[in-house]
Amino acid sequence: MVMIVHGFPNNIVALQFEWAWQQPSLSTRLKMYPELKRKAPRETHFDYNFRILSRMLGVGPWNRLPLTVRWLEPDYERAFDVLLPAHMEIVSGKVSISASQRKRGGDAGRPPPVAWAAECHLCMERIEQPERSRLGCTNPTCRLTCHMMCLANYLLTDEPGHYIPRGGECPLCETRLSWAALLQRKRLLLGVAEELQDEDEDLSDGPDVDSDEEDGIQTSD
Repeated sequence: MVMIVHGFPNNIVALQFEWAWQQPSLSTRLKMYPELKRKAPRETHFDYNFRILSRMLGVGPWNRLPLTVRWLEPDYERAFDVLLPAHMEIVSGKVSISASQRKRGGDAGRPPPVAWAAECHLCMERIEQPERSRLGCTNPTCRLTCHMMCLANYLLTDEPGHYIPRGGECPLCETRLSWAALLQRKRLLLGVAEELQDEDEDLSDGPDVDSDEEDGIQTSD
């Protein structure tokens, strides 16, 4: 394996991305790139997969996700032939996991308790089923309490026509927010594994199926 792509909001979105990557001829999101349907003459499988990835990272909704392309093997590292969205990162090196991250169960990595408000700060309506629909600021001193949809719509105010926020400013403390970080914090507060989270945005493009890794390139959430 020479590269991974990570930063997806959950495993479902990562698998949908992987499916489109491995089935570009069937993906409706890649139909504007007919040249991706087959490998070019004398093109290696790695070069073909890299060419597909280059186009995928510029196509919605993936171009709005805070993804990271991580090169694991410097000998294979190369520049993308298209400009990636500014909020995406390209990094090199192995992924390091701390001892606390290896610890299973317990409260390792869980943020401190939050003093939630009973009502949404944006719509002023009571938040029903808070375990599913409530989001707050990543600033631990901020008491922002919102419906997930209310906060998403607020962050999309300057981006009409989109349904996945990339980020913005907290309406209370003006902290710079990342949508992916908000969802990750929500999962940590609940202590629920990511594969059980199905309330995030539906980015369906193909069947929610797993597939084998190919040519050393893999997705990861």
